[in-house]
Amino acid sequence: MSARDDAESWNEDIQALEAEVERLSARQKDCESRIRRLLFEEDPGSGKHFAGEIHALQQERLKLEVEIDILRKRRNRILLALKDPGLGPPSRTS
Repeated sequence: MSARDDAESWNEDIQALEAEVERLSARQKDCESRIRRLLFEEDPGSGKHFAGEIHALQQERLKLEVEIDILRKRRNRILLALKDPGLGPPSRTS
């Protein structure tokens, strides 16, 4: 595989990572809007509580935040390796 083919392969990986970040970001925004809606609909006076649902959504939102962060760091490692070939290519499994 030539250096050009390798760079193209990494560019495809970067595009895939960016698409996954976009997908996860959309899910995260959905979680945030559902949390806000549940908080607005809660009425402790009448016994309407959504603590369990809100907690589960907050956990999901935080999990998505971590996954997005990992994908961005993976993309940045690839970009750094492409700019400085002396670093060597990043592992495809990490």
